[in-house]
Amino acid sequence: GNPIKFASLTGDSAGGADNDEDYVPPDSEEYKEKEEGAVHQVKCKLYYQLDGEWKDKGVSFLYVKPVEKGVKFQLLIRSNNSLGTILLNVLITKSNKLTLKKSNVTFVTVPSPPLRTGKGVDNS
Repeated sequence: GNPIKFASLTGDSAGGADNDEDYVPPDSEEYKEKEEGAVHQVKCKLYYQLDGEWKDKGVSFLYVKPVEKGVKFQLLIRSNNSLGTILLNVLITKSNKLTLKKSNVTFVTVPSPPLRTGKGVDNS
């Protein structure tokens, strides 16, 4: 089939003149804010397990914030978009079992906010 081309209705092309310049869409904005009180931050990829399969939530930013020095930490993961939508916000204590493998950290938690999946909300 033939490619579809749209012309702008502003400037010289308003009269229907052919504009040979290719439109370049703006880059999507990333969330670039520093998280107040964070002692560690890193770009990461968030996965969750559903029905025995690992699902990808995409590229995100992980922040670690102390709540009680040396006892409790807030683990905050924000999406890599202009709003920095919170994907995960949980407390990590000494009782949480963290598994470290190379650059991966795995742990079991009840997600907050609830994870939105293609099947609705899942909190397992």
